Amino acid sequence: MRALSFLVLGLAFAGVVAAGCGGGEGSSELGAQADGDAGGGGGGGGGGAGSAGGHASGASGSAGAHDAGGGGGGAAGSSASGGGGGGAGASAGAGGTAGKPAAGAGGAGGKGGGGAGAAGKAGGPPALPVCDCFVKEAWCGAGVAKEAEKRGCTVPLLPAHTDDILACPGGEWGVKQSCDKGCVEAAAGTADTCKLDPCDFAAVKDEPYIKYGLHPDASDALAAIGLDAGDISQTIGSAAASAGTHAKDGAAEGKDYSAATDLRVVGLSQAQIKDRLEELASVGFVAWYRWPGHDGWPSDEAPHIHAVWVGAKMKLSLRDQVRDWVAGRNGLVSHTKYTFYTWKQCRIDAIWQRYLQHNPAQG
Repeated sequence: MRALSFLVLGLAFAGVVAAGCGGGEGSSELGAQADGDAGGGGGGGGGGAGSAGGHASGASGSAGAHDAGGGGGGAAGSSASGGGGGGAGASAGAGGTAGKPAAGAGGAGGKGGGGAGAAGKAGGPPALPVCDCFVKEAWCGAGVAKEAEKRGCTVPLLPAHTDDILACPGGEWGVKQSCDKGCVEAAAGTADTCKLDPCDFAAVKDEPYIKYGLHPDASDALAAIGLDAGDISQTIGSAAASAGTHAKDGAAEGKDYSAATDLRVVGLSQAQIKDRLEELASVGFVAWYRWPGHDGWPSDEAPHIHAVWVGAKMKLSLRDQVRDWVAGRNGLVSHTKYTFYTWKQCRIDAIWQRYLQHNPAQG
């Protein structure tokens, strides 16, 4: 009897120790209810952890005691609480083996699983609907994102294309243009554009032909900066002051052209004329303001802007003018320094490179 009593006490003590080793927080009781072998300690841990995720997992933890670890408890916890918590419990529980102190790691894993399961039960906010198209022509992705937030919807291309131009032809969102340097948001009613280097040529698209005597590409370029037939005083022509520079240079797309074009300046301030000279260079023209009495232009001649389109073949007199412009001279027979306006060197370099695509460097 005394020997039997010692045996019973020893077994009871072993069960308590097993429960204490196997469980995490709140798992000792479940561990004590396990089958009594060392594997039960691991299962108890998993069960207790699962209990944190939901009451149903306690039973599963006890059942898991028959296995090597507390994975069963973790899985049940995740089942009750909804989510991936069971995966964590099963993974950690699998690390325990019967009769080894490592079975306690199964309990810790089970606890983690229960916690994850509880989080899964809470759930996230409902997904926003995809925005119907609200872009007329082209919007920066950043602007689209702000508008989508106001409307309570989402655009699938964001935030990956925040700095690109977005559009939705046919009602489906897409990237109209990738912008290496970012995007510029224009005023309402105006299409957004990609950022450019200071001397990149501005974007030019096909437009209705403006006026007889223009190269078709020159016509598109003038339209791109907001000019029309009313701004042009001469294309192909024979004005005495022009000394033949406005004679026909060739034909393109069935249209005769002169690379030289004269533009009106009536109503423009000197600051506005300087802006126009810069705009003309940004789309492929060299140009001078012919200011009476300045920069070699006779005081009795009419003021105007003389521009030369560099994106086409031209006569020798115009090639000489382009070379003068590149060298900072006035493009007249005097070839003196031009003082009214000075362009950035990178702009001059860009113009020269385009000129060389159609005309020789010399002659």
